[in-house]
Amino acid sequence: MDSFLKQYKIKLTALAPVFIGSGQEINKKEYIFDRNLVYVIDSYKLMEAVARRNLTDSYLRFMQGSGKPSQNRNRGYKYENARPVTLKNWLYDNGIRDYERVSAYVLKGAENLDDRRSLKAIQLFIKDAYNKPYIPGSSLKGLLRSIILWNEVGVSNNIPDAKRIKENSSQISARLKNTFDRKEKNKLLLKLAENSNNLEKIFFNREIDKASISIMRGLIISDSRPLSLDDLVLCEKIDYSPDGTKKKPNIVRECIRPGTVIEFDMTIDEGIFSSVRGEGKYTAEVLRKMISQYSKDYYNLITQYFIKGKYEPDTVFFGGGAGYFSKTVSYNLFDRNAAVDFVKNYLSKTTPAVHKHFNDNAVSPHMQKCTSSDGRSYEMGKCKIEIIDSQS
Repeated sequence: MDSFLKQYKIKLTALAPVFIGSGQEINKKEYIFDRNLVYVIDSYKLMEAVARRNLTDSYLRFMQGSGKPSQNRNRGYKYENARPVTLKNWLYDNGIRDYERVSAYVLKGAENLDDRRSLKAIQLFIKDAYNKPYIPGSSLKGLLRSIILWNEVGVSNNIPDAKRIKENSSQISARLKNTFDRKEKNKLLLKLAENSNNLEKIFFNREIDKASISIMRGLIISDSRPLSLDDLVLCEKIDYSPDGTKKKPNIVRECIRPGTVIEFDMTIDEGIFSSVRGEGKYTAEVLRKMISQYSKDYYNLITQYFIKGKYEPDTVFFGGGAGYFSKTVSYNLFDRNAAVDFVKNYLSKTTPAVHKHFNDNAVSPHMQKCTSSDGRSYEMGKCKIEIIDSQS
């Protein structure tokens, strides 16, 4: 089988904060908040300072404490006027006041924290072995996979197998709405998952040399160029309803700062990466058109229904915290009213009742995922994506 390799660069410009989580989280005993800066602790440096000052027992008592304010001066740490139990206060009271010397790095602009109240846990951005933030190529490849599937689903009405999956999923949605039996609900959800897998097989699996393989093997994307710690900013999670009502869950994330440009290398093997429907190769130009169409559809079907929704060409919603819409093709699988019903029925059975998805009307889910940075409000994870010929 011939292989035709084409090289490109992808430029991702963060129009809003972007979060790719490492799976790690630090609490108020693992960082220092001081004068709008966050010092993320280096545990080795901290333990050296603790041992050097013979504070090991005091530090252990501090770490094992309840986290509630205390005025007890006989426990090895003391908080006058019921100051919060934070690492900063413990260090200050024990004479360690050069916070940078016990830190791995420092984050600026921590506008979303308040040490007069309970400090929030911070979800950390993924970093490489040199403690540099980066975005895995697999994350960007997953985004492009979703964009391709979105476009293929949009023109799938004449494909019998895809049409059957759509009809079956719609029927399951209606049954989900009316069932209260747990076993029946789980059975229906498993069937939906099977439909989703089969839909992907229709558009991504093909026979090559008598073997069924995914065409996505023909798309290779490198990890991004390493970024700087200065490219990180702390952002809180903010949810907006269509009428502008705002909620702030107790979540803060390390995010890529708006305006940051992230670069990747992309290789297309044209011998593999082509339409299963026989519509030709997925060239860079085809991908550009798909991104453009996805961006328009995303706004027309979803974000225009939110007060913060704003259309910008060739934009995508990327990374953690960007919301349900960015991870699914549900809104392009059915007509819009049927799509709202489908998502509402699905979420009503898979999320806690407190979210009240059964009341969703104009759009479901009914909260737009946003955040703020430097006093400005943003749609979480919004990026502009460009595919550039390698010789450009």
